[in-house]
Amino acid sequence: MPKVAKRKTVRTQVAKSVINRARKSMGAPSWTGAESWDGEKYHKFQREARRFYYTGLKGADLFSAVFQWMKLNDYNRDEVKAAKAASPYLIGVNTAITAKLLLDGMPDFHQEQANYLDDMPGVGGTLEPATNELKSRIKTAIAAGKVELANAAPVEPVEVDNKCVVAPPTIQERIMEQACDAAEAIDEWLEAGAKEKFNFKSHFVANGVTQAHARKIIAQYQAQLDEYKTVLQMPTPAKLSKMSEEVADEWEQIKEGYAHMTKKQINDAIAALESVIGACNVVIDTSKANRKPRKAKAKPAAKLVEKFKYAVSNDDLAITSINPEQIVGAQELWVYNTKTRKIGKYVAQDSDGLTVKSHSILNYDEAKSISKTLRKPAEQLKEFKAAGKVALRKFMDDIKTTDIKLNGRDNEHTILLKVQ
Repeated sequence: MPKVAKRKTVRTQVAKSVINRARKSMGAPSWTGAESWDGEKYHKFQREARRFYYTGLKGADLFSAVFQWMKLNDYNRDEVKAAKAASPYLIGVNTAITAKLLLDGMPDFHQEQANYLDDMPGVGGTLEPATNELKSRIKTAIAAGKVELANAAPVEPVEVDNKCVVAPPTIQERIMEQACDAAEAIDEWLEAGAKEKFNFKSHFVANGVTQAHARKIIAQYQAQLDEYKTVLQMPTPAKLSKMSEEVADEWEQIKEGYAHMTKKQINDAIAALESVIGACNVVIDTSKANRKPRKAKAKPAAKLVEKFKYAVSNDDLAITSINPEQIVGAQELWVYNTKTRKIGKYVAQDSDGLTVKSHSILNYDEAKSISKTLRKPAEQLKEFKAAGKVALRKFMDDIKTTDIKLNGRDNEHTILLKVQ
């Protein structure tokens, strides 16, 4: 029994495939002479034509018909872009089929069909031109798309020397326009089903796409990607029955809007959109990696040494500290600790010289920066004060006590003797 059921399922799938191939081979429905048809013939033909496109075309092809119809019916470039940026379910598959039928030559309104429907039992309402619903849906899509695309206020004319002049676009508006231009080829690729591999890297290079453009492009597609992912989370009928009427209605609208797509098609669309966003993120990450580090603003010496501790002077030895601001940038700093009787010399590690941070001296060569104990501080410091540059080179060598490495720390007993 299970084998029979399985065979029946396979036969059904094959039959549907054959029917679909047959419909495709027949070509698009022809509306030649439709104006002269009676209401019943026209109505049945229209119904079959709708079924033809519903089963024979993918959603991307149907929605592209809407944008093609817009271009042929006085919609400007910005309005078409906005409609493309909006979520597809705002237009709906049935409305997209209407656009396709109109492009094929279907009359906007057929009076005999209207009469036929008026006489048909159980049919309420009055038949309106097909473009009424199409234009209404497009208007909604444009409004939603503009919210997605436009971050800045629209450019308003300003008066200069009693003349009305349109203010130049802002930087953000220019970036948005350039991003939309760069996204046109991506739109076409997505509308075609994203079957062929798209070389994002060469396309972005050719169009001068920077990280600023990439962020705008991501914003154009992120909402659509999120919505496709939402479709895959469609609640079961049991869960829908437990939701509020408002929430359940929103889910039903989403379901209707994507009824023309299989789960595989939705997953393929998600993969395509993720590849677009991923390529944009590569542009952003590369820009960050190649960005030169921002050079820290140099702090004034007075700010660097405001917490530095030192002894201003020592009356017994008749020595006085220099201004600590002179330490910053110096190649050498001589210090004397009145408590330990040690004289020390800090030697800068590089051409940037010494610097100060809080209570420490930084950027000194630890191997060359040493201190020694003075046995006769009064006499030796007197010699130090009288020594010139040449004599100071050998001053530490002449002191016969042990070398001790300096630690860079300040204290209230340290006299800042000299810098050079």
